[in-house]
Amino acid sequence: EVAIASKFQMRENKTKTLAFWLDASTAINGQVLKTIASSFDQPILETFALDKPISLSIDGNQTKINYTLLIPHFSAEDVDLTDIKIKGQMSENFIDGTLASNLESAQISTALKGDFKMNDFDINSLYFSLQGQSNLEKYMDSNLFSQISGNLEKIDFITVLEPTIYEDYTIDELIIKGEANKESLNFDLQSALKYDENSLHVKIPQGSLTFKDMPIKLAINPQIKLNNEPLIFIQNPQLLLTYEKTLLDATLFSDLFDVNATYEIDGKARASLHVKSFEPSKFITLPEQILINAIEARGEVSFDKSIDANLALLLDKTTLNLKAKGPLEDLKMAIWHKTFEIEALNLTKNLQGEFKIASIEDFIMALNPHINQEIPKISGSIDGKIALQDERLSFLVKSDSLVYEEQSLHNITIQGEFKDQLITLTRLNFALDAGLGLSSMQSFSLIKPATFNTQ
Repeated sequence: EVAIASKFQMRENKTKTLAFWLDASTAINGQVLKTIASSFDQPILETFALDKPISLSIDGNQTKINYTLLIPHFSAEDVDLTDIKIKGQMSENFIDGTLASNLESAQISTALKGDFKMNDFDINSLYFSLQGQSNLEKYMDSNLFSQISGNLEKIDFITVLEPTIYEDYTIDELIIKGEANKESLNFDLQSALKYDENSLHVKIPQGSLTFKDMPIKLAINPQIKLNNEPLIFIQNPQLLLTYEKTLLDATLFSDLFDVNATYEIDGKARASLHVKSFEPSKFITLPEQILINAIEARGEVSFDKSIDANLALLLDKTTLNLKAKGPLEDLKMAIWHKTFEIEALNLTKNLQGEFKIASIEDFIMALNPHINQEIPKISGSIDGKIALQDERLSFLVKSDSLVYEEQSLHNITIQGEFKDQLITLTRLNFALDAGLGLSSMQSFSLIKPATFNTQ
């Protein structure tokens, strides 16, 4: 016969710490078991609730004790644990048990079960296993299976997502597995999804996260295939992330480009980019009139409440310079070459800009190597303005003097807009020199708006 007298109390003190006492004594054949007493008085959670009684039952003999702990409901932060049941055995040289519970949060519901065992009450001998079956119906019609097992030295883990449809995607496979210890975490990932008629496979073999010493490092070498073919623009990528104190550093290497970026906790960021020389025809189909055999780019960007970016774009032997500067809500860009300038482009509001070509002859000479057609002979200079609003492009072009096919034009003004494949000229003024049947310079103006269909 076993007689048990027990007292259990749980309370929340003024510092919102969780404290409990368990005192249990029992007499077996006149022998008194050693009093079991535990006391914890350390901050555990900021907020918690235990709104139903806890029950603890113990039975056994001189060599073995069976115990069952039932906790109907416990909530902490935004997580609810219900129907918690811990059941097991305890003796002088071991303790083991099983665990079952249900976890609920605003995003996910999980059924948990697990087991553990410890020899000689030595925490270093602890072995445990925990499995979770999660329902993701708030996101997608699928379940997520997770399992962790191990000891205080090493933990093995695996997570598997059942095949499912998420929005317009079909997820055929998502598996993450690996192991973790006190110094690092190593993992493998493989996934496959479909979108329309396309399939994407991503595999990360031997990814690693090290956290023994600063900085914390994450290194992965993802393998990405689209329709069973490696992505041309990101072949053999290598990603390294490091974090130390307030600085996050990311470096991405690939066959085509290298990127290095740093981010500070105060919001400052900077990055450098090198796009290695490549043939554009391997990635896109250019119009027959466009001749570009190689493209290369180098640039730097920094952010501290506003953006400051510089990029040099090399098209064969022609270099274009780009600069973007200003806060995000009022970002401006300038593009220039030795033969032209485009500046004051507002990129985040209605697009506005100004352009200038100081020498059309030099501009055509720079353009000729990239155009597979004859360009008319024009000399002179032009400048103008453009504005884009509600898919309507307005333009104003001016020139003091142009020579087109040996005919001189003066005081040229062209104003209009482009929308829905239509060009509408609202203003056209110019003057012709004597010739072509004219005895003296004559001025011409557009009487009424004229529209041209570009299709």
